[in-house]
Amino acid sequence: MDGDRAEPTSNTAVGLCLLPSELIHEILLRLSIPDLLLLRAVSRTLSSLLASSDFRRLYSPASSGPCLFVLTKRFPRDALLRVFHPASSRWLRLPSALLPSSTDPYLLAASGDHILFASNSRRELLALNLSSRSISTLPHPPLGPRRTSSWRRSGLKLISDGSHFRFLFAEIVGDRPFLYEYGSVTGTWRSSEAVTNLQPVRGGVWLNLVQFGNESVILRAGPSDEDYPIVLRPRLSAALIPRQVEDPLRVYGGDGKMVVVRSTAVGVGMRVVTAVEVWAVTAAAGGGVAWEMVTAAPEEVVEKIRRPFGVMMGCMEEENESMGMIMRLRIVLVSNLEGSWAITWLGRDAAGCWVWVPVPAPESGSTGFFNMAGIVLSSCFSGLSLLF
Repeated sequence: MDGDRAEPTSNTAVGLCLLPSELIHEILLRLSIPDLLLLRAVSRTLSSLLASSDFRRLYSPASSGPCLFVLTKRFPRDALLRVFHPASSRWLRLPSALLPSSTDPYLLAASGDHILFASNSRRELLALNLSSRSISTLPHPPLGPRRTSSWRRSGLKLISDGSHFRFLFAEIVGDRPFLYEYGSVTGTWRSSEAVTNLQPVRGGVWLNLVQFGNESVILRAGPSDEDYPIVLRPRLSAALIPRQVEDPLRVYGGDGKMVVVRSTAVGVGMRVVTAVEVWAVTAAAGGGVAWEMVTAAPEEVVEKIRRPFGVMMGCMEEENESMGMIMRLRIVLVSNLEGSWAITWLGRDAAGCWVWVPVPAPESGSTGFFNMAGIVLSSCFSGLSLLF
């Protein structure tokens, strides 16, 4: 794996090795994953220390955090997967040998040390385990082989649990909502028809089924694979119904919330962002559930991302929800204007403060993300598996 800064000299690494072991541990525990990767590359002594079980046990809680995965392709079979580490404002690059590059992959989801790809040429699902550095092919889902265009990002979720994972997606089949779930423990799929529920519920995984015009349908899967899925039809506020002069982007996070990115035209084929809002499913006054705006990015934050774009897509993730209150929220927007890509990272902390995280170019001399083949956020990626 490579970083995007100059590597430290061998003399620096040798000098570090001469320090007392306790001090070396203290220094290394304060370094970011990109810095550790560079040190490992120039010192066998430090590489052995980084591989020790004691260091991994101490470093793992501190290193685990949000990361952005971006898959790009120069050609259908020439894939490159990068990881943006916001704590260090650095990009990492996964070894090409780890990727299913011969299958024309598309990045679907990431969680923990698991990354899920869809193969467009083979119509298969491929799971990469970073810890074991292995790729497995999932059996075809009950709906049969699918092309990448059939997968709706707002209607799927990957959940990692150590060495195993669950993959869920929702679809409407014959006007009936279904949840499809794959478990790596059993290596099998199962499907469940969802039942209607009129009351708001918390927790679980929320998958978008329909969001068009005045209609909104969401499927909620329980925390365990033994829970039956339920369907909610939250009412739309008038502010959410698209008007003729605007075309808001809706980004779903899989937790009963969505981000609405409003924009206005500034020229032929060009728009600029005017507002970033967060909406949540809540109890409606007359019964049932409805979408309600819970927060919005302040004007000074929106001003920093007010640049022209032609098209835009995004992803969002929330963690540590308490009594329905947003604790931490991350929003990533990827825009394109005449072939030039730009990435915007917004965050909201437990105190309700919005921040804009600058995302640098992945490497000097880069021409940008010319062929984007998927973006995903992962809140529990430790990166430790990439050290070994």
